[in-house]
Amino acid sequence: MDEREPWAFWILRMQNDPGNWNTSEIEWWAYDANSAEPVQDFDFLLASSPSLTEFETFVRLCSDPECPKSAYFCGVIYLVFELAVKNGYLATEAWRPHFQRMIDLTQKNPCQWIKTWRQKVTGLMCDPSSMKMSAWHQGRFCQPND
Repeated sequence: MDEREPWAFWILRMQNDPGNWNTSEIEWWAYDANSAEPVQDFDFLLASSPSLTEFETFVRLCSDPECPKSAYFCGVIYLVFELAVKNGYLATEAWRPHFQRMIDLTQKNPCQWIKTWRQKVTGLMCDPSSMKMSAWHQGRFCQPND
């Protein structure tokens, strides 16, 4: 993508069709420190049903200390699992392998935020009812020393 005109086009497209995005657009947005969310509740759109490739992108952005929105993406990866619990996916054998693969994607990631996330969601996979929704919302458990 080029500078401003395509960016403005992407924002307009996101406002009219918020589910229509790709990972390169997300990365571009993530590294623009001055850009606001293209649509309200963008984090929910991203977290609602990511593919493994999309999830991997979120993890990479969360892990990158050079990414101005790394904390935002930490919140997104927590929100993925919050929504999975709220919607009953973690309690369903058909969905559990998908979420386990998400956890497995982070095994070698050295970022402390990701290590903390992995520890917490691994416990959640064992007992989805143990999640306290208010503490999970927006990645409040992101911080490594919680």
